[in-house]
Amino acid sequence: MAISFIFSGLGLLAQESGAYESMLVKSNKMIAVVGVLAIILLGIAVYLFSLDKKLKKLEEKIDSN
Repeated sequence: MAISFIFSGLGLLAQESGAYESMLVKSNKMIAVVGVLAIILLGIAVYLFSLDKKLKKLEEKIDSN
């Protein structure tokens, strides 16, 4: 009985999520959300790349000594 109650609640959440998603698409906010996420991921990638370069320089310095 409790399991059916939980699964019926999940169905409602899925329906609300679809309505929320369609609202974002209609108001062009989805583009802003995707843009912000892309900028964040790009920033993380650039940070990791620069950190990798610094670590390689340190490793070369350690190996040369």
